[in-house]
Amino acid sequence: RFCYSRLNSLLKTLEVTDLDKYTPIQLVANFCTLLATYTEGFRVLMEPYDERTPHIRDPKLLLCCVDAAIAIKPVFERFRN
Repeated sequence: RFCYSRLNSLLKTLEVTDLDKYTPIQLVANFCTLLATYTEGFRVLMEPYDERTPHIRDPKLLLCCVDAAIAIKPVFERFRN
């Protein structure tokens, strides 16, 4: 569930200096953390290619929030006044 923070902790423990090299795995870890955090209100969408250029394979994995209450909650928490 805390994949992203654990990965960052590991990279700091190992004293990794070139963090740009690990950006792709950090993105995947962040995505997995988001998936594990919310059991409802999100959908995972897979787009195998862009419809405008179907001859170029460019798959995308997207996390889509379908519950506006989840999306707006951090805004309300930050700006309560």
